[in-house]
Amino acid sequence: SSKVLETPHAIIQIVFTIVTSLGFVIFTLLTSLVLFAMVDLVFTIATVVWLACLYLMCWYYVPKIISSSTISHDDLSKVRGRYVDSLNNIAGVFLFGRQKHEDRILRQALRTASESGTHVWHVMNRMYIVLEILSTLFIGIIFYICVVFWQND
Repeated sequence: SSKVLETPHAIIQIVFTIVTSLGFVIFTLLTSLVLFAMVDLVFTIATVVWLACLYLMCWYYVPKIISSSTISHDDLSKVRGRYVDSLNNIAGVFLFGRQKHEDRILRQALRTASESGTHVWHVMNRMYIVLEILSTLFIGIIFYICVVFWQND
């Protein structure tokens, strides 16, 4: 019942966040490109190249994150399912359960969920590192272009 009550509000929040974020990003991008073009076309070209690199990074990493997140979510669902089943059938588990067997299965499910969750974070961290490198290069190139223009004036 909580899913029925919480889902509509969650969907509204997600859509609102996506729309406002995309609106801000598109407005900022267009404003930056126009201002850079007013200063010099080299700045606009550098920005477009940087955006193309960001697109390629997303094209490479987002499918990997989606697939590893799906696996991680499935593994965590198995752990939750095993735990909830044990709690719902606690009397049967105490009377007829094989404690070592149940513990081994739960430990293995926890280990698998932990490993798949760690894999998701590793993939995301690699993407963040590439993002930081691209952003640093972009700032460095813009700085270099500014210095060259300043020296030529």
